[in-house]
Amino acid sequence: MRKKLYHIPFWIGYSLIWYGLSMYYSRQGPSWEALQTNLVYLFCYLGVTYPNIYYLMPRFLNQKRYLIYALLLSANVLLFSAILGVWYFWLAGDIETINRLLDTPWFYGATFWSMVMTTVLTMIIKSFREWRKAQRHNQVL
Repeated sequence: MRKKLYHIPFWIGYSLIWYGLSMYYSRQGPSWEALQTNLVYLFCYLGVTYPNIYYLMPRFLNQKRYLIYALLLSANVLLFSAILGVWYFWLAGDIETINRLLDTPWFYGATFWSMVMTTVLTMIIKSFREWRKAQRHNQVL
């Protein structure tokens, strides 16, 4: 259990960074919508990250089954990007805001690439921790 506790400060810090950025870019300060959106993002990031590092990486990436790994990871990222898209539509509420979002070029790629970058970051951290563990094990031998 102690080994998993380092996840909590990471996700709290990561969420606070995104919450701060959303407040800064919206120029509205703290709001209930920003907090709700941040929690939905956190849910989606967790939904992509943990299946990746605890299921997909050991079963496919580490076994050199790269194509299957890439397809399953892409499907997972697309699924949670779609959940974020639905969230934005629900949050917007009115058709004018929805049309404005759809006319914005960043809307389509922003959620997808934020998911990809979060996944890459967690993969790097996980790989580095496994490498350090192997190095310590080799020093003991």
